[in-house]
Amino acid sequence: MTRALAWLLIGIGSLQMTGYVLSKLGQTLGAQPLARAGDGLRAFGMASAASPFPKVFSNAEGLDTFASRFALAWEEPGGTQRVTLTSELYARLRGPYWRRNVFGAAIAYGPVMERNAVMAPLLANVLRYGLGEPGPLLGEFGLDASRRLGPLRIEYRAPESDAPFHVLEVAP
Repeated sequence: MTRALAWLLIGIGSLQMTGYVLSKLGQTLGAQPLARAGDGLRAFGMASAASPFPKVFSNAEGLDTFASRFALAWEEPGGTQRVTLTSELYARLRGPYWRRNVFGAAIAYGPVMERNAVMAPLLANVLRYGLGEPGPLLGEFGLDASRRLGPLRIEYRAPESDAPFHVLEVAP
């Protein structure tokens, strides 16, 4: 009985990952029934709340969000201002987890979302609301960009590089 229960828990715990693999396989092969079955399996695993999906800790379409460094940059009359987003700065964000997570995900996954036709408008709106005029995030970060000339930029850097590999401009 204990052994059967252990296998049952392993099975339930693997539903989301298995569903994801089946869905991607079905999409790749053009087998829509397999893709739909994978989506359903993943949804069932998600609904069970007992099936984690560790994809968030991996590479997303070539972007390693956990190794990347992020900075906010803008031009002022005296030159470029640049502030690296650190965990200490991020901890200043107010509100519940879900609010902070939306902004964090938009910043961290910006380059991936920007390339996706469905996600790009959502990304633009979230960043414009949070970092545009008069967005709340700069104040929560304790930054004064009132002398800003032009758009705010989010700069993405690899750990070993000082040059950004991607720059996202935030509409005012």
